[in-house]
Formats: sequence, C-alpha cells, structure tokens
Amino acid sequence: MFNHRAEPILSVIVPVYNATNTLPRLIRSIYAQDYLDLTEIIFIDDGSTDGSVSIIEEMFSQGRAQMTILRQPNLKQAKARNHGLKYAKGKYALFIDSDDELPGNTFKNYIDTITQKCPEFIFGLCLKEYTNGTTQVESPFSLALQDRKQLINSYLTKNNESDVLLSNKCFSLKKIHSLNLNFSNGNFFEDSLFVFKFILTLDLHKVAKINTVTYVLHKNDGSTTRSFHPEILKRAENYIYRVCQLLKKYNLYSDDVFNGFENRTYLRVAHHNLQFNPSWTRKGQIQFNRRYFHYKDLRLLPRKYIFALLCLRFLPKLYRRLYLNRMGN
Repeated sequence: MFNHRAEPILSVIVPVYNATNTLPRLIRSIYAQDYLDLTEIIFIDDGSTDGSVSIIEEMFSQGRAQMTILRQPNLKQAKARNHGLKYAKGKYALFIDSDDELPGNTFKNYIDTITQKCPEFIFGLCLKEYTNGTTQVESPFSLALQDRKQLINSYLTKNNESDVLLSNKCFSLKKIHSLNLNFSNGNFFEDSLFVFKFILTLDLHKVAKINTVTYVLHKNDGSTTRSFHPEILKRAENYIYRVCQLLKKYNLYSDDVFNGFENRTYLRVAHHNLQFNPSWTRKGQIQFNRRYFHYKDLRLLPRKYIFALLCLRFLPKLYRRLYLNRMGN
C-alpha cells in the first residue's frame, strides 16, 4: 500500500494553449477528485496569448492540490507533453487535454488499482460527448486481448478510438523512462504511436482494466484537426515507417496486418482532405487511391472501413457526399 505522503503517485500532464473557454470545466473536474494529496497536476503553457495561465493560477490558489505551471513558446502538444514528463515526480502518468474533463473517482480508481495490482498500464472506458448533445461510452477492444500478437495486430487494424486515445489510460513512469519514450510526429498520430510503443513490450499480466469511464472526451469544433493541415500525409508516412520498423524489430511483422494498418492510416489522410481541403478533387482522390491503398486483402479490417475503401475506389463522388453529410459539412 502507498501511504499518504507528499510524494505523488499520479502525475497529470496537461498541455494548454489558449484554452480559457474550457479550462474552468477541466479544473473543476480535477478538484472534484479524491486523493488530490497523492496527485500532482502539471500544466504546460504552450505559448498561450489569452488568459489561460491566469485561470489556472486563480483556480488553484486554494492550494488543495500540488500544481506546477511550466512555460514554453508555441512548440505544439507533443513538445509540451515531453516538457511535462521531464518534471513529473509521480509513479504513474496521465495525459489529458485542456478541452476535456475527468469523471468523478478517476484518481481514486487509478490509485486503488495501483495499490492492489501494481500494474504497468491501466486503461478505462471513454465517454464521448458531441456538440449536438449525444453521448457514447466506448470501451477499448484491442487492449483487452490477452495474446500479444493478437493485441498488436488488432491495435493496428481493428482499433476503436478508445484503444488509441491517450487520455483514458495510466502509464507507469518507470516503464516510460526505461523505454526512453517521448512524443513526436507533430499533432497527428502521436497518441497512437506513443501507446503502440508502450504496449509492444508490455507484460500482459501487468495490464489492468477499469470497467468504468476514466475520461470524458468532448468532440467539438475546437480541435486542432478542424482545419486543413497539408503536412498530414508526411506525418502519416512517418508514422507508418516507425510502426514498420518496430514490428520488424520485435518479429511481429506480417504483410496482411501491415497492409491493413496502412489502409486505415491513409484513409484518415483521405478523410482529412475530403473534409478540409477545398482543392481536393475527384481526380486527386482517384490518384491517391491508386497510390496508397491496398485492395487485394481487406479481411482484417472492420466492415465500415472495407465499405469506405471500396466506395472511395468505385464511387468516389458518392462517398464524398456521404462522408461530408455525416461530418456535418
């Protein structure tokens, strides 16, 4: 058991950039937690130009929680998280975003699990809240598998958002440091790459699941991916290359799994262009399809992705209309 002492068990790392509209909600959800005395909150101000830092200072002035504000120029989220990791003093790390929030008992659920099981990795459910008022609870599918190869293959081809999401998880800092892990790849694919590198060498007996929501994800228009980013293709290629190297390093590579993984990654690039690139034409889509997608073996992918790939190939104009309608464009 951990005794109640000054040294934190949890280090909660929160990058912040111009988040005055959402920070109060997040901070209120932090103050509603138990075990604040066993938790440190590390905010990394990523060059905010609004009053974000003032909100943090004012709301934490009560001194009920250990809080640190680190400052850096606008170097983006990955660098902010790496900055926070350097100063983390806890035994486990949580990475949360300033526009989301934590459900009640999140710290308690993590710390109770830590004291009972001493795992290296904990994951919980994710509650998605949409701007139209609808909600969805999602449970990681791939991470619950008990065979390493099946887990890795599923993570790459069949994952849902709560599998690759960073913030519904709790990571051993000792494990992070032993693997020399940090965040890279800009603001695209960084979460899924970090989780992938972490789970590659995990002892699956040291994985714990919490069967309750540990994170509230607000699906809103304030996301960093709500405008066109031409660098997404280069980021995707870098992500794919890194995953390929890691799979080969640990003798987990297979063509069918890797082709499925490539299809899913490039499909995200296509969707980003469909939604946000005004110069993305039907001809450009067809050229993209021919260059990047594998159509010979789609069996490892979920049905909705098979449908998407086939529609993009044979009915690109119809798929564009269907996708944009679904996304509210």
